[in-house]
Formats: sequence, C-alpha cells, structure tokens
Amino acid sequence: MIAKIINQACKLKIKIGSVISTTSNIKKQIANFIYGEASLKRLKMCAMIFCLINFIFYSERG
Repeated sequence: MIAKIINQACKLKIKIGSVISTTSNIKKQIANFIYGEASLKRLKMCAMIFCLINFIFYSERG
C-alpha cells in the first residue's frame, strides 16, 4: 500500500517536472522571439512608424 502511494507520488513528480520543463522551454522560445535580432528590427520599424505618425499628427495640429 505504502509502496503504491510512493510510486504514484513519483509518477506525479515526473509529470509535474515535465510540465514545468515544457513551460520553461516555451518561455525561453518566447524570450528568444521577443529579444531576438529579427524582433529588434521589427521593434525599430514600429518605433519609426510610430514617430512618423506622431510627427504627422502633431504637425497637422500645430
């Protein structure tokens, strides 16, 4: 009986461990995507477009 409980607990630990490792892998992939070189270029482009829109918007109002 006790051995069964211990066995179940070990199986559960392994399951939880694998879930945690997969979530950390996903987090790493997301971080790589966000901080990656390609996304940096995308961020710069978005910033430039945003500045351009702001410039047009404020120059029309002013």
